Parts: sequence; structure tokens; C-alpha cells
Amino acid sequence: MVARWIWNKIPPLLEQLGVPTHKLFHLLDFYHAVEHLQDFAKLAFSDQHTSQDWVKKSRSRLKRGHIETLISTLQQLANSAKGKKREALTQALDYFARQPQRFDYPTVAKRHLPIGSGSIESLIRQVVHLKLKGNGKFWLPQQAEIILHGRCQWAAGHWPDFANSILTAGLS
Repeated sequence: MVARWIWNKIPPLLEQLGVPTHKLFHLLDFYHAVEHLQDFAKLAFSDQHTSQDWVKKSRSRLKRGHIETLISTLQQLANSAKGKKREALTQALDYFARQPQRFDYPTVAKRHLPIGSGSIESLIRQVVHLKLKGNGKFWLPQQAEIILHGRCQWAAGHWPDFANSILTAGLS
């Protein structure tokens, strides 16, 4: 399931932080998208070999940026099904059809940026889980937020400026 709320929350936060919008890409993790293709194929095809071949071709289309062609193919397969199978395929199709702009993998790859979320997930693990969670660690929400903010400043390489701003805050 996609956390739809995040697309509404993150852009204002990034704007507040002063991140230039021309440097942002709203991209869905390629490997999660392929999982959705696999789920769709399991519903659409009864033969495993046919399903695997279809996923391989569809994965290639997705990676090359042919999202409209892929959506059209998904729609044809959903329309050719009957009853509950059709409903399930239409629901699976919705993942791609309602947000085609978030599958622009060629543009991101040309900029040598990752098309998967692994690096972000790793950063979250390092910044959040390893520092805030563990045996004997208990935080009240406001203290956890302060620790997390400081840890993010350190991880981003901004610790000296951050520490300086704290030390000089009351001197002006």
C-alpha cells in the first residue's frame, strides 16, 4: 500500500527548508514498482512462465520511461478480465495510472541518482533507529525530536553551524 499522505506532507517541508523545487524528483521506488507489476501479473496470468515473461518486458518498459504504454497494456489486461479478477486488476492498475509522473526513471538515472529507495532507507536506519532505539533507551517525544534533529544535522555535515547557532542564540 502506498502512503498517499506523504506526497502532501513532504513538499511543504522541503520548501520550508529552502530546498529548490527544480532539484526535486517525486519518484516511486523502481523495485517496489516492479513488485506491483509482479502482483499484477500473478492476477492476470495463470501460467507462471507467461507471467514472468510479461513482468520482464514490463519492467524494461518501466525503466525506459514508457509508462503510458505500460498503463495502456495494464488497462487492456484489466478490461479483458471478468468479475472479481477484473476488479482486482483495476485496483492494481491504479498504482500506476493515478501517478504516472512518479515513474520518470530515465531522467533520474541520467543525473546518476538512485531509482530505488535503499539509500534513503539506510540513512533512516543509521540516523533514527541506531541512535534513538535500543536497549535502555527511552525518550519522551519532545526529547526524541531534539535528538533526531541534532543527529540529522550531524549526518548532513551541518553540525558545526548547528552547534554554533545554539551557542550564540542568546547573545544577540
